[in-house]
Amino acid sequence: MKYTRKDIINEISYLESTYCMNCPLLNENIHKKRKGRCRKQRNNIQCVGCPVNDAIRAWGKKLESLSQQHTFNKVRELYLDNPYEYLQYKEYPIELIVEELGITKYELRRRNQTKVDST
Repeated sequence: MKYTRKDIINEISYLESTYCMNCPLLNENIHKKRKGRCRKQRNNIQCVGCPVNDAIRAWGKKLESLSQQHTFNKVRELYLDNPYEYLQYKEYPIELIVEELGITKYELRRRNQTKVDST
């Protein structure tokens, strides 16, 4: 997980430093006043439709899903018997929890009711 995350961050950084810093659309308007090394602004209107920007977005989505997967794995280890703890831990929607655990909403509700009844 750690190395995969580093690889994705390095790839995004490489794309930004190699292509986006030399992009004429970006450099015309934003970076005229700045000198030296500067970072690309995200969500820039001029970058819409750029294949490099789309690649950066795709890598960002992979990074986000990797982080979410890691969170689910950690929480699954801690709260395997009570999936409703997912909701309290990170406030994920029930649909996502059901999809991750591979159970139905009914089973999730039953597990919660048995947990509440036993306390």
